Amino acid sequence: MAIEKNFNTLVEEELLANVNKRAFYICSLYALTFALFGFTSTRFLKQYFENLTLWQNLWPRLLFNTLPLVLASLYLRFNTSGGQVTKALIWIILFPMMFSSASLIYTWPLIISDKQDVFLYMHATHIYAVSIIYIIIAPPLRLMILLTGLLVIFFWGPLAILLSSNKVLFSLFLNDTLFACIINIISCQIMYKLRLQVATANEIKKSNASKFLGGEVSNAVFGMNMEKLADKVHNGILLETDIRGYTIFTNAHTGSNNDIVNLFTKEYFHNIAKIVAKYGGYIHKTQGDSHLISFGIVDDGVDDGDDDVETSEAARLTLHAKAAMQAMDEIPPMMDQLLDKYNITENLRVCGAIVSGTLKTRLVGDDQRLEWDLHGDLVITATRLEEYTKWFCKSISDKLSYLVFTKEFYQLLEVQDENLYTKFETIENPIRDRLDIKYIYLKQYSTRY
Repeated sequence: MAIEKNFNTLVEEELLANVNKRAFYICSLYALTFALFGFTSTRFLKQYFENLTLWQNLWPRLLFNTLPLVLASLYLRFNTSGGQVTKALIWIILFPMMFSSASLIYTWPLIISDKQDVFLYMHATHIYAVSIIYIIIAPPLRLMILLTGLLVIFFWGPLAILLSSNKVLFSLFLNDTLFACIINIISCQIMYKLRLQVATANEIKKSNASKFLGGEVSNAVFGMNMEKLADKVHNGILLETDIRGYTIFTNAHTGSNNDIVNLFTKEYFHNIAKIVAKYGGYIHKTQGDSHLISFGIVDDGVDDGDDDVETSEAARLTLHAKAAMQAMDEIPPMMDQLLDKYNITENLRVCGAIVSGTLKTRLVGDDQRLEWDLHGDLVITATRLEEYTKWFCKSISDKLSYLVFTKEFYQLLEVQDENLYTKFETIENPIRDRLDIKYIYLKQYSTRY
């Protein structure tokens, strides 16, 4: 039920965002229309106001119609702090008030002064203008009801009162408005349901794709925002894990006993994904029984409103460093639970390495197939450090799980208890291809053995 609710929420949010996007276009269109009407209606209105000038007809429309609509369109387009519901309320309240304010400039005063024939010239325009809002914007039912209610209060209701003394015009207004309102409501709901079906289908495709591509890549692909995946430099954390003894385990269960390997591996990968998601990480690669996981690289932006960007960036990296450590701390106990669950007697341990620093994300491949890849020395360093845990398995114990990490990562952790980790010099046993790393930090995990 929770998953279904979350899925429906995503669809509704996407639909509401698209509703507000269409409202932006209609606000912009009507802002221009009201301004143009100030020019085109002057000659018509002179039959009622002989001394009316172009400026007298233009400035009220610019001030009370065009300006509010321009401000609303700018808010809908560029404001990122307000939620989609707030944006929807802005235009839902604005449109009925725009119609009433436009009518108050000359039309309603003329009706009050017994020149009710002016209504006949404006009536069709009102019908079309309101219908465009219903059919083009097509808001969800609750917002459509609110829009209709506000139109009754601010526009249709006052106009009905003004026309009540003329039975012919009142009957014409009432019949046409009711008929148009019913058609608009039905059309609005048909359009909304069609868009709901399309949005639901797209969200299902995106959800299915994210299982293979990850959320970041699938959102960029389905959102037609591939530049988001282009070459970009990041500061972040990499965690690489590998199962020691996995080859021996798979060889021992070939043939008829291979089901245990499949069941164990499937659940291990599933649990890794849950742990990584819990701490805000992102799985970039899996190869055999190993994982390459990042923290703080996907969605790594720094709050631009912070006066001290360097402090904010350091705090962000510290937060992700602690998340990476917490994620790793959960993996060895999870492994032990799986070994007990499937009665596996082979000596399986999870070893890992964590590094921090700068790397690049990029798209690699050709027009037929692309992959969002990590690139940089940091990736190689993580691999070499993870390999280095084999030395500890031989020199200390092959019954333990090990995690090694660099001094840069250690500094990000803001360690309170130094006894949790062992500082280990690598001079006598250097790290392959990384002779510049003179020492590392080691954390040991006890296992069921």
